Amino acid sequence: MRRGLDRISWTSLVLGFALLAGGARLGRAVETALGEHTDGAELALFPRGELIRPFTFGKPEVAADLVWLRAIQYYGQHRGTDRSYPYAETLFDSLTDLDPTFINAYIFGALVLHEQFGRLEPALALLDKGIEANPDSYWLPFERGFFLYVTHWDREGAVAWLARAAEMEGAPDSYRRLAAFAAQQSGEREVAVALWLEVYTSTENEEIRKIAHDYLRDLGHPEFQDDPEGGGL
Repeated sequence: MRRGLDRISWTSLVLGFALLAGGARLGRAVETALGEHTDGAELALFPRGELIRPFTFGKPEVAADLVWLRAIQYYGQHRGTDRSYPYAETLFDSLTDLDPTFINAYIFGALVLHEQFGRLEPALALLDKGIEANPDSYWLPFERGFFLYVTHWDREGAVAWLARAAEMEGAPDSYRRLAAFAAQQSGEREVAVALWLEVYTSTENEEIRKIAHDYLRDLGHPEFQDDPEGGGL
């Protein structure tokens, strides 16, 4: 599912002004909810879903689009500096509360959460939330298997989830091949490269492509040694 300016309509602009008007109160509410030691100015941009919902005029998916644009901006700002995303968990949880069918938010969020915490659990928790809300999505089970392999080297668990994704209606043929490849006694790097290539080539989301590009570069893929803005495959 593509998300971006194509869904930002006049309705969303009106909602944006409403959110801005209530931003200070929302920020104080979230700051109280999350405790002390928070950056109130930044945190005000990322209230929890239940705090945003009263301002959505019955259109939470429009609010989700606005939060998505803020998420891209937030990630871009921190990716270029400290690579720390302290409010990412709140941000993506809110986003997916507002629009549970927002597949890209689960996948992008899982990548950011893993980068932030260096642990698998937060990323898998977000993917599991997405799988429960979108039982017909083959992409989310694939991503769960992908994460188990490339971040945890859990071959058995990864193969099970990749195979599950491959059996779902509409799944690309490549999923079956990747599940078989992961099941073989192949080098872990080769499987990781194949999985990241699948993510890179299958997503329409530019931020996910940039992350995949960086990992493929770090894995030594010769076609990904350039700037992620300029190339790859």
